Amino acid sequence: MTNRLLKISCALLFVVAAFSLRAQTKTFEDVLEVRLQDMGPIFQDQQVKGYYMFYNVEKADRKNNNYKLIVLDDNLNKVSEKDMTESKYIRLTDAGYDEQSLFFVFYESREKKIEYRRYDTQCKLLSKKTEELSNREAGMYENPESYGSMNPVNLAPIVGKGFIHYTLQKNDKIGYAIRFFGEEGRKDWTYRSSEKSDEIEVPYHLGYSDKLLLTSIIKKKGAMSRDLDFYLQGIDLETGKKAFEKTLDDPKYAIQLLNAFPDPSGDIILSGVYFDKDDKLAKASSLGLFTGKMNSSGEFTTRNYISWAKDVSKKLPTNSKGKVDGGGYIFFHKAVRNSEGKFFAIGEMYGKAASGLGIATSALAIASGGGGVSVVKIEVRDMVVFEFNPDLTLADAKIFEKKSSGVELPSGSGLYSTQLLGNYVNYLGGFDYMYTQKNEDASEISFCYDNYERSKGKVKHILGVVSRRAGEQTYTSDKISLETDASWIRSYPAKPGYVLLMEYFKKKKKVDLRLEKFNN
Repeated sequence: MTNRLLKISCALLFVVAAFSLRAQTKTFEDVLEVRLQDMGPIFQDQQVKGYYMFYNVEKADRKNNNYKLIVLDDNLNKVSEKDMTESKYIRLTDAGYDEQSLFFVFYESREKKIEYRRYDTQCKLLSKKTEELSNREAGMYENPESYGSMNPVNLAPIVGKGFIHYTLQKNDKIGYAIRFFGEEGRKDWTYRSSEKSDEIEVPYHLGYSDKLLLTSIIKKKGAMSRDLDFYLQGIDLETGKKAFEKTLDDPKYAIQLLNAFPDPSGDIILSGVYFDKDDKLAKASSLGLFTGKMNSSGEFTTRNYISWAKDVSKKLPTNSKGKVDGGGYIFFHKAVRNSEGKFFAIGEMYGKAASGLGIATSALAIASGGGGVSVVKIEVRDMVVFEFNPDLTLADAKIFEKKSSGVELPSGSGLYSTQLLGNYVNYLGGFDYMYTQKNEDASEISFCYDNYERSKGKVKHILGVVSRRAGEQTYTSDKISLETDASWIRSYPAKPGYVLLMEYFKKKKKVDLRLEKFNN
């Protein structure tokens, strides 16, 4: 037993004495520059086991800077540290952990190249690959906002197997590449869309099963087209070959998938929204929620159509177009299963509203010939949670009130459906939802959101926390103050019952980390 525990501890590289005093705060000095993406959690079995940090310490010479790469455990104790001298034009764009190694994606803007690097949790470099980028590919890193909701750059860990990285590529129109970087003993591969396709094709990561990578492929004829088709693609994780690519429509409905995750049976659970078969999805409103179960061959074994008008309206005041009275439409962020076999879809309500900024500047924009700002904006409103039974039928729905916030839109956005604009707002990071977490046995799930609320005449920055325990019918909530004199503050998932807060003080060149306990 002792040897087994020792092997597990060495494999995780988070050896901490059981009764030692564990850090709940950590300070880093001489931090010349740090971005939000330069830090992130390290997950194992969907539990936070530690954190990585990458930041600029000082200038090394005319072309290079000195950086630090640091790995912490879940109590903020330092596990490892590495000093690195790199180009001053390099930046970390994405990072992940697949329960075996850390994987970093670096972009070097001067030479327009991407470096894929794998490290163990002792910061030892295991592998490195470099790829030159076309101007279009480099543009996704230089000016991501110009690609709007068509920018699919994303890194996704495949637990125990490796990492998936999505990018666009220039074909006859616009296509994509999906790269898999396997752990030791597994073959790397790249899947590319057809160079001769007459459609724009954009991929979005859904999830994976033991054998398949699942990706939603959105296709349209041209950049200005509002006719969208949604496909589910399955790629064999071992070979990189396409197993299937198909729409999930039936004779009556069209489906837009939002989430996918494996079922203990080996099947795949899918969730999304559905539309009338003849609707143009870029402009139409959905008819309701879709849940289903699919086998590894891509065939459905279960389909559920949960109507806004007939089903959801029994839980929430909702009309036939999926609009909640006083709340608007719902954008779904995350689906998570608990120990009872139930799963919870966490969403956020939003809707169109008049933009004072857009109205005030529209005349100036027209006179100057610029695109300007739309006269409508998206107003982000309350959080909402849908609870589903193990058979994927709707059990309940709850609203959690919070202060509304606004997201300005580019000129012409009013021509698109409110539901499609939800994807754009999500790409911009305009929603308040932050993340979802659960404890080791999935008996408790929590989700967090960033918000501002008025108290005693003052507007205060808070982190809202909502939790649900298995066997209980009610939710508990907490609010953690994010008021600070730091240059910026950001929250991250932490060990069960906690949230990690990171504060950066630019003038002091200092980063403070602290674990805050939930009170619910």
